Amino acid sequence: MLLVGFFMTFYIVIALIAATMTYCEQRRTQGHSTLYTLLGFIACAFWPLTLASLAVSAKLHET
Repeated sequence: MLLVGFFMTFYIVIALIAATMTYCEQRRTQGHSTLYTLLGFIACAFWPLTLASLAVSAKLHET
């Protein structure tokens, strides 16, 4: 159970870093699109999950 907690914490930290970078980029470029801002934050929440699933899939399909 400790390992799951570690990975969840790691995932949240990565997602927060990505969201912070997206926020800073939006402020720097004066982005005014609510849709693109929302999509950017959703992508920040889910891209680490995509990366993790690709890594697991690659590990399972090693030959």
